[in-house]
Amino acid sequence: LNFDSNQLFDFKIYRKGWEVWRWSYDKTFEKAELRLSIYPKEVWTFKAEWDTKDNQRRWVLGGRYYIEGILNSSPPLRSEQVEIGLTD
Repeated sequence: LNFDSNQLFDFKIYRKGWEVWRWSYDKTFEKAELRLSIYPKEVWTFKAEWDTKDNQRRWVLGGRYYIEGILNSSPPLRSEQVEIGLTD
């Protein structure tokens, strides 16, 4: 896998088709040329916590949201979206 920066992954949360929150929104990353391999049966795990605030740091409303994980390789690899529900 080839990467154009040291940002290996990202998480995005959507509601009604619009991006609400992105893990990398307020972070900076260095440009880099990285080449990494995932070997058979090897697992990469990335974690992030969402405090239920949007990118502008406002609390979000209850409802259905969709989470997507992204491996920022070139080209990017995206997970299936997973639905979650929040209550007010």
